[in-house]
Amino acid sequence: MSGMIVGAPTGSAAAAGPDLRVDIAADRLPISEDIYGMNFASEEMAADLRLPVQRWGGNHTTRYNFRYDNTDRASDWYFENIDEPGPAPSTLPDGSTTDRAHEQNVRTGTKTLLSVPLLGWGAKGRDEACGFSVDVTTTGLTLSWPAVAGAADYTVERDGTATGRTAGTTLSVTGLTADTACTSTVRANNAAGDPSPPSRALSVRTKRDDSQPGTGCDAVVRVVDKWPGAFRLDLTVRNTGTEPGTAWTATLTLAAGMSVGQTWNGQATTTGTKVTVKNAPWNDPLIPTATATAGMSVNGDPAGWNPTPTCSLS
Repeated sequence: MSGMIVGAPTGSAAAAGPDLRVDIAADRLPISEDIYGMNFASEEMAADLRLPVQRWGGNHTTRYNFRYDNTDRASDWYFENIDEPGPAPSTLPDGSTTDRAHEQNVRTGTKTLLSVPLLGWGAKGRDEACGFSVDVTTTGLTLSWPAVAGAADYTVERDGTATGRTAGTTLSVTGLTADTACTSTVRANNAAGDPSPPSRALSVRTKRDDSQPGTGCDAVVRVVDKWPGAFRLDLTVRNTGTEPGTAWTATLTLAAGMSVGQTWNGQATTTGTKVTVKNAPWNDPLIPTATATAGMSVNGDPAGWNPTPTCSLS
């Protein structure tokens, strides 16, 4: 009978690491007390913590106007002038939110770190107005917006094309089709005729003409996110008729080099560059004015891509 002893494998020795040493006698740099600051701390908390620095800034403060003590904010799709709850608006700009924040810091021995708005798109008054508003009919719309200091007149654009120019702050656009979406922007022009950058876009839809019964729908594609090499879109279908639809189908054409990755809230098939999306079992039927949205990830770059989707109800 013979046997064999198997030993553990022999590994290579680890390379020598760096020689680390701590010299406790060497000079050391103190930690700055300013790293222990806070944002919008109450006076009681600042005093209790002996807060070294307090920051007033971030988020909506980038559109703050100290003259009116308000900010132009709300959500991603519109902006509205929202006043700060100051004790004496009639004394502004004295007593503004930033004044009171700094005065609190003086009382508590706290340094002030103040954000200075530089966007140039802030509130122009304490009227709680939106960036600009719109009155819509079946065949037109009337836009209005706050006056801009130094503006000689204004140019209104619809879907990127100039549709009118006025010295006032209101303009009516006519000759539109019922139940049709469009996007409007406004530019302020100086005395030399030089335009400002466009305002934030306002997307509206003309009213439906209920005097024309029947079925119908429209579809809109919106890019909602993008990253290198791909993007995400929403495809929204809307019943524009007066009768419900039991199912919907939408089509769109991809640009060269694009391909569909994933689809949710819909069922997509691709033939060449044509993508056909049908409703999912849970987002039909569509009653009049109702919408359904399918999401899609697409490989490619959406720059310069302006799809015109079509749809049908059954």
